Amino acid sequence: MFIFSIIRKIALVALSLFFVSTLFVVLLFRFVPVPVTPLMVIRMVQQVSDGQMPRLKHHWVPLDSMSRYMPVAVIASEDQRFLSHNGFDFKEIGNALSENMNGKRKRGASTISQQTAKNVFLWPTSSWLRKGFEVYFTIMIELFWDKIKKDRKIKKSIYLDEIWRLIGVTSNKDVASFIYKIFKTIRKFGGSSVAITQDISDLFSLEEGIYGKSILNNSEIKTFFALEEENIILLSKYTNLSEKEKIEIKSLKRGECLMFVGNEHILTKIDAAEYEKNIIEK
Repeated sequence: MFIFSIIRKIALVALSLFFVSTLFVVLLFRFVPVPVTPLMVIRMVQQVSDGQMPRLKHHWVPLDSMSRYMPVAVIASEDQRFLSHNGFDFKEIGNALSENMNGKRKRGASTISQQTAKNVFLWPTSSWLRKGFEVYFTIMIELFWDKIKKDRKIKKSIYLDEIWRLIGVTSNKDVASFIYKIFKTIRKFGGSSVAITQDISDLFSLEEGIYGKSILNNSEIKTFFALEEENIILLSKYTNLSEKEKIEIKSLKRGECLMFVGNEHILTKIDAAEYEKNIIEK
């Protein structure tokens, strides 16, 4: 009994030290740039074992110094429910388990928080032990590293001009799929997306137009300026244009447009503000 008591006390002390030390490091890195990670150390050891001089190349970039679209792009490609979950995407975990059990290609379901926990605090080799630590550090990160999620209720907007270059014939399906994911992600969380193109035919030219149709069908407001006859014919395949509206779009003058808002089609005139007129005239 005496031995078990000693072992229990040692275990409690060890767990307490682990909790306090990891809490301190997580809180520290909430405010201080991460100077080095276990993966960096592992790579340096590998370099030495290969007879090379160890090199450590690391440049910290604060979130405020990045493009505002960088976090959106990462969320769209890696973790589309990032702003709604608390570190673990249980829906995606269920999908991955189902696919793995059905003999499909094995894949993970790690969130951005889980990947960060692994890359900052742990080692790359997969194991149940590392996964357990990953869960622990993910919870800590979600509790204390909240900067990117603190303004999740603020409305966001993303603006893409000449979008046909990204989802049209000059692009490829990977880029087009990525752009569509951005639009889905920002709309899901109450933001808005603005897609602009001058050529309707190019918008529907890649993969039989599935990406152009997806963005068009999921757009709450559609604004059409004057179009040529061939573009009007193409557009009518994907929208419920009446014959009268086809004539109106073809005869629209500068500053006039036809807006689709839900089921309402509104003929609109757009006037530039005095400030905008001065910029245009200059």
